[in-house]
Amino acid sequence: MSSFTILKSVSIIGLGALIGYSSVRSLMTTNSPNRYLASATMSKMAVEQYSKTIMDIKVTKSDIGLIDSDTSIVEVSVEALQ
Repeated sequence: MSSFTILKSVSIIGLGALIGYSSVRSLMTTNSPNRYLASATMSKMAVEQYSKTIMDIKVTKSDIGLIDSDTSIVEVSVEALQ
């Protein structure tokens, strides 16, 4: 192989790598407003609002112990709305 062929091969590979890297880099830095919503975590308030549409939870305390060694009875009823 001549040195010109090796130089041409290396320059084509380098140019392709540079173009590929820069195009992927530009696509990743594009700010999309929908991307933020997809990766956002739900706050506690949003989880509570969402769970109210799916199920109804009722908590009633039947018997609460006066000291730590006493037993406490708590009744929970869960009703699935959907």
